[in-house]
Amino acid sequence: MLAREDGVEYTALDETYRIRELGRMQIPFSYSSDDAAESVYRGLMSLLPSGIRTEMEGMAAAFPSFVSHLSEVTLRSGGICTLRLDGRLRRLRSGMGQMEMEGILRALTRGAMYAYHDRIRRGYLTPSFGGRVGIIGVASVEEGDVGAVTRPSTLVFRIPKGRVCGGERLASFFRREVKVGWLLLSAPGVGKTSALRALARALSRGEGGCVCVAVDEREEFLSSDREGGTLDVLSGYPRALGMEIALRSLGAQVILVDEIGSEEDVEGMRQHLLAGVPIVATAHASSLEEGMRRPLLSRILSMHAFDVVSVMKRDREGVLMENYRVL
Repeated sequence: MLAREDGVEYTALDETYRIRELGRMQIPFSYSSDDAAESVYRGLMSLLPSGIRTEMEGMAAAFPSFVSHLSEVTLRSGGICTLRLDGRLRRLRSGMGQMEMEGILRALTRGAMYAYHDRIRRGYLTPSFGGRVGIIGVASVEEGDVGAVTRPSTLVFRIPKGRVCGGERLASFFRREVKVGWLLLSAPGVGKTSALRALARALSRGEGGCVCVAVDEREEFLSSDREGGTLDVLSGYPRALGMEIALRSLGAQVILVDEIGSEEDVEGMRQHLLAGVPIVATAHASSLEEGMRRPLLSRILSMHAFDVVSVMKRDREGVLMENYRVL
């Protein structure tokens, strides 16, 4: 049955839209070396306590092209610290204490946490050496909004990747199949953002390149993504505002947005539909069924903001994309 929320009809399953399989597509996800990834890795290693640093140095010595395969390092106060290699989670034997966590946060903010207050309360920082750090701690809530975050308990360092193989294959699929929008779903660490960056580079380069605008709220695109193409990157802009600027000020022919899933994103989707500009977006979901069960994603699908949905899964050859048509 259809439900109604805030005056908008939507369905949690598929009563306002139907799904048809479009087949599978293999994307080779091999990463080239990249100065930005090396810079983030060196900056991260300089912050780590000796136990974790020594353990990671040992893994790097035993694992060829370690930095190219490393996508995430998670530090937990009193918990298990982990890293993600080729999409697989690996546990570290060494741990972290609360004082060490607070020392890393002070180093990231250069001792001026007040200057980074807004970003910390939104859950992330962009260090001077690059990349992004997710932050979880004890939140003080003021009038329903997070006012401040203290006592950090988890820090998640994301390692940016170099150029990803497969961008031309993604662009060919986009030109052939996508008319309204393309939604990429996957579990964390599979490669949604890497796919988005590879697609942006491929679409914006060459004689047939179009004007692409990436709304990069969490600053995960690299300066190298813009080289030699017609890609504009709105770094740090909130997604809804960035989509509006892309449409009204930059003459976007394709808009790329990472990790949608808020009420503001629903309104942004409506604006892009009115403008008739294709959008490529990512969201967290490990399967099509999981994505369709999420009320906000289901509402966006019921608006027909996307005519193609793909589920990304890691395999031995890179990433396997299961593609579906939204009718």
